[in-house]
Amino acid sequence: MRRSFYRPAFAAAAMILISCVAGRASGEEARLLRYPHIMGDKAVFVYAGDIWAVNTAGGQARRVTSFPEGLEIFPRISPDGGRIAFSGEYSGSRQVYV
Repeated sequence: MRRSFYRPAFAAAAMILISCVAGRASGEEARLLRYPHIMGDKAVFVYAGDIWAVNTAGGQARRVTSFPEGLEIFPRISPDGGRIAFSGEYSGSRQVYV
């Protein structure tokens, strides 16, 4: 039987993402949290078209990007935890940003 390393990471990401929105008012529109990535004690994900970061121990998520036009996807934390790389599409072509 092969051991899957994705299950624990997915479960941890799901718990973090759920805790990030648990305090929202019930009247607000719910959106899908997408593309989670965990590295060490940090987690990043896409929510409402922007990239957000949160500590894996919990707490308040902070918005990392807030471009009014365009698309940000696939955030990844660098191995040292100092940077976040992501794909962004702002002028018709997709580029990588840090």
